[in-house]
Amino acid sequence: LVSDPKTGHIVNVQVDEIATSLNGLCDPNAAWGKYVGVVAEGRQPCQLHSMKDSCNKDTGCVWFDATLSCADSPCLEHCDSAKCTADTVNLCKWNGTVNSCGKEEVCKYPGQAECVVDAECEWKNSVCIGKECKHDNEQGCLADPAVCVWDNVKQD
Repeated sequence: LVSDPKTGHIVNVQVDEIATSLNGLCDPNAAWGKYVGVVAEGRQPCQLHSMKDSCNKDTGCVWFDATLSCADSPCLEHCDSAKCTADTVNLCKWNGTVNSCGKEEVCKYPGQAECVVDAECEWKNSVCIGKECKHDNEQGCLADPAVCVWDNVKQD
C-alpha cells in the first residue's frame, strides 16, 4: 500500500545500504519514520520514551533501570491468549478486543484503598495513577526508589 504521491515513497537502495536506509524507521523525526513512527492508539515506539513513568504506562513497553532505557515488552511476542496469560513473569495480559498481548496496565485499581498500597501508584482526582518522580535532588530521588532513578546527569 502506497499513498500518493507514490514518488515520495519509492527509493533505489543498494543492498549494502539497506541497514542504513532502515535506521530510524520507527523514529517519527526520520525520513521514513514520520510515516510509520506513530502506532495504534497514539502509542509511540518504546525507544522514544525517555522517562520511566511514561514507558511503564505504555502496555507495549518495559523500562530497564540498569540502562535507563525503554524497550518493547516481551509480552508483545505472544500471539495467542494461552501463551500470553501463561507468561506471569512479565505480567502479560491478553486484550481480546484487539487480539494482542501486552503487559498488565499499572495502577488500574478501582478504589483508593487498593491504589495507595502499591508503592508505584497514587490516588489523584479520584483515579489511581502511576507515581511520577518529582524530585530535583539526589537525596529525595534515592529516598523514593519505587519511582525514581538518579542518573547523575546534570540538567541545564
